[in-house]
Order: sequence, then structure tokens, then C-alpha cells
Amino acid sequence: MKKEKIIETDNSLLVEERLDYLVDEIRDWDKVCTTQLLENITELKSTEAGRKRMEFIDMESLPTEEIDDRIDTSVPVWCKDFLGNCLVGNKLSVQTEKDLLKEVVEKRVSYLVNAIENWDKVSARELLANYTELESTEEGRIERQNIDTGSLPTEEIDDRIDTSWPVWCKDKSGDCLVGNDFIIQTEEEILKDQEGYNLNGRRNFQRSRRRD
Repeated sequence: MKKEKIIETDNSLLVEERLDYLVDEIRDWDKVCTTQLLENITELKSTEAGRKRMEFIDMESLPTEEIDDRIDTSVPVWCKDFLGNCLVGNKLSVQTEKDLLKEVVEKRVSYLVNAIENWDKVSARELLANYTELESTEEGRIERQNIDTGSLPTEEIDDRIDTSWPVWCKDKSGDCLVGNDFIIQTEEEILKDQEGYNLNGRRNFQRSRRRD
């Protein structure tokens, strides 16, 4: 009976030592392997005593490599190792920073496509900015090909304007998105260009257009 108590005590000490070890390994993580960190956390949380200790570990204070600030932090990214693997979410999983960034880009591309196709006609400059941002990523350039620019929402365009220039759309203040290279012009500027073209037999399009 005495021997059994000694064994039981020894086992308890071993368990306590293991829990202490896991807590130290988590708090002082060496940033080498996120998968190993997750395994240590999983083991610590596998017992009631371990779960109690886990409550005193501040996940937001874990050692980490610098995490790209473009990543959506609405889902917590607790830390990143040297290879770019991150510990993510309240349920804890390992994802690469590259995959997390891809999700961000896909969401942003989806937003931009929606903002362009359902343009509110408030600002042609904002519309142009959305087009420019969309074309700044490979994913965006692919989606850009599926947008029918000729079907953009628009205020009524002065019927004196030859829209074959082409004049894609007009906002509420009178600014228009014009040409295959996408510039902003007022209706007055477009009419002036067209008048010059009709008088001289050539386009003065480059001369009076303006960029921001």
C-alpha cells in the first residue's frame, strides 16, 4: 500500500513536471515550428490540470515573427514561425501566411468587382481608382476581363457626345470615364476634343485630356 502511494506520488510529480515543461515551451516558443507549438498546446489542454494552466497563458503575447499587416485580423493570427506558418483562430489551426494573404486578396478583388459593376455614379475618379487597384494583382487582372465596361451604370451622357470615343460612363458631377486607357474628362472637355477632331480631321484627344 505504501509502495502504491509512492508510485502514485511519483506519477503526479511526473505529470506536474510535464505540464510545467509544456507551459514553458509555449510561453518561450522558439518560433521554429508552429506545428510543434500546436502539438504542445493540444497536449496541455488534454487534461483538466493542463486546461487550467492554459488559462494563464496569454496567446497574444506569444513570440512571433512579424506578421504581414494586410492579413485580416478579425480571425486572430496568434504567431508566425520562421518559415511563414501561422497559428490561427480560436480553434487553433496552422496556415501559411501566403494562404492567409491569398484569402485577403480574394476578398478585396470580390469587393472591387462588386463596387465597379454596381457603381453608385458618385465619383468617376473613385471608379477609376477601383479599376487601377483591381489590375494591381494577378487575381484582379483575371477578374477584370469578366467586367463589361460598356454596361457600367451611368448618368445620362450629353447626346452631342460621340460615345464611340469611347465614353464609358458619367458620374453625378459630370466627370466621365473615357477611352481605352481610362482617363477622366468632363463632358465639356470631350466635346472640345471632338470639335477639334471634326475641324482638323484628327483627334486632339491627347492634348486636352487630364489625369490625376
